[in-house]
Amino acid sequence: MKRHIGLFMRSLILVVLLCGTASVAHAANSYVRVSVTDDPVRTNGQLIDNAHSKYPFITYGGITYLPLTWDNAKALGLSLSWDADAGLHIDSASSPAYGTSAGWTKPAFKQDLSASRLLPASYTAAKSTYPISIAGASIDNSLEEYPFLELQGITYMPLTWDLVHDRLKLTIFWDPENGLNIIGGQRQVLGNIVFDDENDLYISPSLVPAAGPGILVKVSKSLADKPVWLSKAESQQVQEQIKQTRLADPSRGTATEVEEREDGLYYKGLKLLEKTEMADPSGVSSKVEFSGTLFQLDGKRSLLAVQKRFVYTSNSRLEGFLYLYSEGKATLLDKLQRVPDKVIPNEDGSYWIATYMQDRTSFNISQLDQLDTYGRLHNMNIAWNKLGVIMVGLGNSSPDFGESGYANPQTEDDRIFVQLTPYPLDGERPMIEAGLYAVDSAQNLTLLSEPVPESAQLYVSSDKQLYSLGERVNTIRNISTGEAAMWYDYELLEAE
Repeated sequence: MKRHIGLFMRSLILVVLLCGTASVAHAANSYVRVSVTDDPVRTNGQLIDNAHSKYPFITYGGITYLPLTWDNAKALGLSLSWDADAGLHIDSASSPAYGTSAGWTKPAFKQDLSASRLLPASYTAAKSTYPISIAGASIDNSLEEYPFLELQGITYMPLTWDLVHDRLKLTIFWDPENGLNIIGGQRQVLGNIVFDDENDLYISPSLVPAAGPGILVKVSKSLADKPVWLSKAESQQVQEQIKQTRLADPSRGTATEVEEREDGLYYKGLKLLEKTEMADPSGVSSKVEFSGTLFQLDGKRSLLAVQKRFVYTSNSRLEGFLYLYSEGKATLLDKLQRVPDKVIPNEDGSYWIATYMQDRTSFNISQLDQLDTYGRLHNMNIAWNKLGVIMVGLGNSSPDFGESGYANPQTEDDRIFVQLTPYPLDGERPMIEAGLYAVDSAQNLTLLSEPVPESAQLYVSSDKQLYSLGERVNTIRNISTGEAAMWYDYELLEAE
């Protein structure tokens, strides 16, 4: 049964009133005048009817206060608990959900509109006297400039930046037209951008509605229109476009055969590895497998990547070798954990080589190299002292749509986008600041933005615009133009 947190406190308040022995001066300091104004206040974008709400939002000292009713807490994803000894504890119920699920319905936000008042209105509220903790940290309410308050048996929480943003991880902002808006408890509906055309982005959802196919969501690149769910047939057409575009992408390389002989590993009769180099030095693996990928550079040269896979009982481990192959000769350039994901040509004759890897400490490591016009390899991780240098546009795998990073991510002015992670490769050397950058073939970096969280997706569109999805829940940002749009989960899914 739904219950307000205030109901759990009424017995405590009565005990305090009956048993209190404080001085008259202290009692006077325990009460404050609060206001209910007609300034707009919204919860997840939905306007609060303060004129008719049984438990309205109030203001004290210029700060807006949230009534901690069951419905408000549920809408904002807050967890409330009460104990006679420990008092009130407030926490975020959970982080935004990113898992995939079908047939989910958004619970509707309900307001108790059983009251009627003329605005502005004024009331007397009491300062809360029981223990209070926020996200595990105790608050001394008697010392707070904006204390927790009691009105009509309901606890009111001040919407200060420290409490709301820093501790409870909610979003709060104000604008002159829409007033104050507090956002929380949102589900991540938009999953990953998997394709784009001249006008639209196509997104695979993390959540799908109870009714309808829910296979793909279309969002206008202007970010001005509400997202549209595609039908099954429309989604299949997009899937086919993704497949054909990926097949036509020359930057991904093609599979090629390498030959295992008694004395070593060969490519077109050219020995690449000695027999001793082919074995597992630990002797633990049950077998070792080899495969090759060829990246055509020009009419005379190619990059040959050899993948070496150690197969164990329950898993496998990768090791790789990158060769420059030209006129029947193969020169070892570097040892990699895995085959490069993309090789991108520059107008000056150099090439970017982007590889996603994972090391033994489970750090996600992305490596970026540049092959210069003389055939020399330059490692950007070393040059910029970064554990991870992520070239945007590598793509991420989807069981329904394959790799989304199919397009050549290079801009018309011969630049690529990279994200530099915060971690240094060498703690003794200075490093480049973490963030999103554009980099040209001369290795010059131009800072575009702060780093995007690991949970968010970066995407380069066919018109070379850089987008992020999921920096905030259901938010798409065009980093190239500075435009952004956010949709509430109830706008994307059916509500009860």
